[in-house]
Formats: sequence, structure tokens, C-alpha cells
Amino acid sequence: MNHSLSAMVAATLNELGIPAPSALIHTFALQEGRLVAEKLRYDGGYAIWIVGSEVVQFYDQGGGLLRSVAVALAKVTAAA
Repeated sequence: MNHSLSAMVAATLNELGIPAPSALIHTFALQEGRLVAEKLRYDGGYAIWIVGSEVVQFYDQGGGLLRSVAVALAKVTAAA
């Protein structure tokens, strides 16, 4: 796999002009014991990737959509 989800999020934040976070807070959404989504928090907002989706969505703190980034499934690495 070419990029981890965290690296892709950090690169996109850089493109948005948001300072690179020293750490991303990575949480997981489970349904019936299976991973269904990953959320990465950073200062000023968060990014969400729905497992199986080809889009990572970036939001500000208030929940406003900043950007949707299309990614190839092979390039998104689930941390589970």
C-alpha cells in the first residue's frame, strides 16, 4: 500500500494550509464488531473515512465540510 490514511490526511491538511498536526487522534467506529469508519481529529477539525469508500471527508470544528478527497481504495490503509 502506498500511503497510510494518516499520511494522506496530513498531506491534505498541508494543501488546505492547515498546519501539520503534531499528532492525529485516531478513533474507530464499529458496528456489530466490524470496523465501519475511521475518524482522525486534528486542531480545528477532523477527517472521516468510511471503510470501503473512495472518499475521505474533511470538516471544520463546527462540522462544516471543507473538502472531499477521492482516493483509490488500495491507497487507504485501515488501521485495524
